Amino acid sequence: SSSDFGPLFSAFVVDVSQRLQHTVHAQSEYFGLPQELYILIRGLVTHNNCLHRSGSVWGVDFVLSDTSLLEPPASFALTYVELTTLKREAFLKLVEKHKGTCPELKRRVRHFCCWLAFQRALLREAKLRQSRQRVQRGLSPGDDVMLQQRSQAKKKRSSWMFPSMTSTTSGDCGDYIAPLAESIPLEAVGEHNSQEPQVTHEDSTSSRRVGL
Repeated sequence: SSSDFGPLFSAFVVDVSQRLQHTVHAQSEYFGLPQELYILIRGLVTHNNCLHRSGSVWGVDFVLSDTSLLEPPASFALTYVELTTLKREAFLKLVEKHKGTCPELKRRVRHFCCWLAFQRALLREAKLRQSRQRVQRGLSPGDDVMLQQRSQAKKKRSSWMFPSMTSTTSGDCGDYIAPLAESIPLEAVGEHNSQEPQVTHEDSTSSRRVGL
């Protein structure tokens, strides 16, 4: 909140709002630049496999100096859109301008940059290791999609057979039973459910005796 930065933080907010630039894009137009913040005012936009509506914000990684850690900036306008943008250079200049009157501001911005850079670097390293494993195993990207679909199908099947044991609130027991449920062939479950109970002659006779 603004109270954490002191009363002079409002002056920084005013300067940032004055540096925002208004842009418009026509329908079916591609746009987007790296190290730039986007705030959607009107319209529909798809960015990084996400649908953005009025009030959406993306490009929060514009503060990072390493462009390899940024998300793809390309965006697609589904309708006529109006946006406000803020460039990295303008934002950092304002942070330097107000560091004397609001020193906590620069510390918070630096902390956010370090934490976000750590997250993006960790994700990038994980993707690199996954690609190396695919090469070693001789798998293609299509094979990974197929394996992921099989894993999701197993989870759905186990939740159908043992719903109370595969829920997130099941505890350690559910974590132990879920792999066992996934290993049960679906054919065996179908055969078990298809078998109807057989009533013998003795059972029917005893039922008539008790008046059932």
